[in-house]
Amino acid sequence: MRMENGVKAALALVAFTAAGFAVPGAARADGTVTVKGSDTMVVLGQRWAEEFMKKNPKSVIQVTGGGSGTGISALINGTTDICEASRSMKDAEKKQLAEKAGAPPIETAVVNAVAKEKFGIGYGGAAYAKGIKVLKIKKDDKAAGILPADKTIKDGTYPLSRPLFFYTRSKPSGEIKGFVDWVLGAEGQGIVTKVGYFPIK
Repeated sequence: MRMENGVKAALALVAFTAAGFAVPGAARADGTVTVKGSDTMVVLGQRWAEEFMKKNPKSVIQVTGGGSGTGISALINGTTDICEASRSMKDAEKKQLAEKAGAPPIETAVVNAVAKEKFGIGYGGAAYAKGIKVLKIKKDDKAAGILPADKTIKDGTYPLSRPLFFYTRSKPSGEIKGFVDWVLGAEGQGIVTKVGYFPIK
């Protein structure tokens, strides 16, 4: 999947990366999975956790925001299992993580998230774009205006989007893998649509 869309009008692509701590890629000894990071993604992360725990009553998924940088730092320091990030990890961050965890992070796309802007001044996550008029955006002065929609996000004709990510230290296993697989499945992707983002499947 290409991750080179620009950042501006509608959060359209949530990529995912997973990692464990005490046992790389596995949940903590008490079975709790922690998710920390992007405020753009926190509502979606909380909805995923709520629905996953309803279906898996023995699982505990704790989701907090604080920003992408906070989540990435927590992942590097081993204090969260999954980092939600609305930006790619910087090379220096990947290097730090690889030095501490022994391997680079794993990345898997999970959502197409689009930020809608008005008058080209600002943007925010599509899920937060309630009660506003969504305008067509042109790639350049010769192109036709395009509205954000499932089709235009997936085929890349909507010109302004950015990836969102889940990061982990290693290939997920145990409870972390179960949660990640569920997020990528039909139920998890259905929640993406309900929250206001665009699913990848």
